Amino acid sequence: MKTAARLLVFTLSTTIAVAALLGAPGSAGARTAAPAPRTHDLATDLPFVPNQGQFDAAVAFRTGTFTGPAFVSRSGDLVYAMPAPPDGKLQGSWSLVEHFDGARAAPAGAVAALPRVSFLTARDADGDSSDLPTFREITLGEVWPGVRIALRAEKRNVEKIFLVAPGGDVGDIRVRLRGAQSIALGADGSLIVGTGFGPVSFAAPFAFQEIDGERVPVAVKYTVDTSGYGFVVGDHDRSQPLVIDPIIQSTFLGSSSLSAGIDETVEDIQIHPVTGDVFVVGTSIGADFPGTAGGYQAASGGGSDVYVARLSADLRTLVRATYLGGGGTDIGKGMHLTDTDVYVTGTTGSTNFPTTAGAAQPTNPTPSSDGFVARLPIALTSLVASSIYSAVSGAERTDLVDVLVHPNGDVYACGASFNSALPATSGSAVQSLPGGSTSSAIVVRWAADLSLIQRSTFHGDNTACRSMAVLPASGEIVAVGTGTGAPPNTTGSAFPSIGGTQRGWISKYSADLLQLPISSYVIGGGQAATVRIHPGNGGIYVFAYQTISGSALPPNALATAAQASCGGDFGCASVLRFSAGLDSVISGTLFGNGSTTSGSSIIARGDNALAIDPASGDVFIGAETGRGMPNVNSGFIASLPSGLTVSSVIVRMSSDLATIRRASYVSGTTNVGNTNIHALALHPLNSDLYIGGRSGNPDLPGLPGGAQPVKSSGEDAF
Repeated sequence: MKTAARLLVFTLSTTIAVAALLGAPGSAGARTAAPAPRTHDLATDLPFVPNQGQFDAAVAFRTGTFTGPAFVSRSGDLVYAMPAPPDGKLQGSWSLVEHFDGARAAPAGAVAALPRVSFLTARDADGDSSDLPTFREITLGEVWPGVRIALRAEKRNVEKIFLVAPGGDVGDIRVRLRGAQSIALGADGSLIVGTGFGPVSFAAPFAFQEIDGERVPVAVKYTVDTSGYGFVVGDHDRSQPLVIDPIIQSTFLGSSSLSAGIDETVEDIQIHPVTGDVFVVGTSIGADFPGTAGGYQAASGGGSDVYVARLSADLRTLVRATYLGGGGTDIGKGMHLTDTDVYVTGTTGSTNFPTTAGAAQPTNPTPSSDGFVARLPIALTSLVASSIYSAVSGAERTDLVDVLVHPNGDVYACGASFNSALPATSGSAVQSLPGGSTSSAIVVRWAADLSLIQRSTFHGDNTACRSMAVLPASGEIVAVGTGTGAPPNTTGSAFPSIGGTQRGWISKYSADLLQLPISSYVIGGGQAATVRIHPGNGGIYVFAYQTISGSALPPNALATAAQASCGGDFGCASVLRFSAGLDSVISGTLFGNGSTTSGSSIIARGDNALAIDPASGDVFIGAETGRGMPNVNSGFIASLPSGLTVSSVIVRMSSDLATIRRASYVSGTTNVGNTNIHALALHPLNSDLYIGGRSGNPDLPGLPGGAQPVKSSGEDAF
């Protein structure tokens, strides 16, 4: 097969030229004299690239994996070109081939990806290929009768998805492994394949059916012999399609240090819209947080630091992490991701917190803990911009917890301030801290480069903001939070008044922060934790939690609520859909233990614990909880281990909030350590659900193969 030196040029948001040696697959299972295929991060990150003359004629598509290039042949074989180990003891290359035995494969592009690729050859012998499309997913078609195969290019890996139609036979699936020296099952259900360059692991399979809008798990495992593998599945509905897919993956992130009152946690999760990588932000308390080599700040500044980490979509690779902090207590809370940059926010108690020249507030003018907003490239290798947000005088603190980039390009953050001397409040909707207040929620607007604080506004009496979103039609800012006092402008809202000492609220601001058209309380006596805008119906969804005794859903929500009441004097979750004008509640539901005698409270520990699937429209929430939660019987963890009283629950409900599709606990198998959910995210390319938080439990599900499969100490982020 031919190998030619080529210059690879591709376009994401900018055009980048990379020199690379792109080889075609060698002989299956043979160590060859050809040099090991060279890879480059950018080339490896590419999805499937179709062959239009730039590869050997036998190749249909090329992608990259963590071991090197992978090729799909025109006959449907999947070929992994494995470079020699870097220790120099072995030379050449090794090919491992998955051959679908008896298949009638017809490789074709299925799901387009954003990059475009051009191959410019030194000689015109093979013909140049310019402006080629790329694919996140390709199909091999109906490989066996009633069985289709899709291949998905995830970060540095190829995911195989077997789709068995009604009437199809799982027993027809037969994959021969050419180039395998041994084939065995791992203790965790994975497939271990020995090659001349060491073992290769295939993740344990996961099978399910979608029935009446619910994902129903189906038992599945590999069957192996000396030449390859197949699958055996448990009882399932043979009149419905069956999907066989790799199992979920999880990972810890943490250092070996312990600190009273501060836990290492994931506070926010964002998915990159092009690469599919998973970005998380939180707080680190140790000097040995993993993956920071090559990051903007490789070493801890002392005390606690903000961390930002980037992982592959399968959570098996920690691509890079960075500290962000000085010598004091620095806490990371919120994050917003664009194609090119990561924006993070939180609170700093450091006098030497990293900032940039030209920032609106490069230093803290008051001797207190104050907010910050920082902007890094997605590579996490530099600090593009960073600014403190502090009052201009006085020692009272200011906190920031959430950040977003508006369609107008400006950066918005929200939190709370205990200081009345905030910058840029002139002309804003509320220009001063209400009299008698100890604190007030705040919303702040920066220029895109963080060089100017455009405007700041207060909000309410003894209140704090927890989460923000943008209404796409109007560009207005919607914020939610809690307090013991009153938010302004509630007349005409869905809930103009409410009882209780803790009062959740939702408010709407003009994009220029000059107007606060309306606010509403959120039903119940508790707190509003997260707000999200539904990408399908445009509704404003709020996740809250409260003491239910003496309060109920509004009458228009009771008729259709999945759970209309919660017994006992304890906390239940609620999800409400508000109208765009905040003048009505369109639908809502409670979720919690319905018993009147044995309550288990639900508490939203994080500010990003609601996510909406754009594909199905379903709504997900996650929170700390105890025993007795409904709808967990079909979840991936249906019960808590004996002796464990506090864990977390994840809940999936329909967009009209009339159906709880499924709930599941999130816990290990032992009663060691609590597990708390702080953040959720839905992957835009495959609708996988990502759950983040902190855990003291050492055996969360899906850890084998994770970037950090073993907990360090105390409570680590997960």
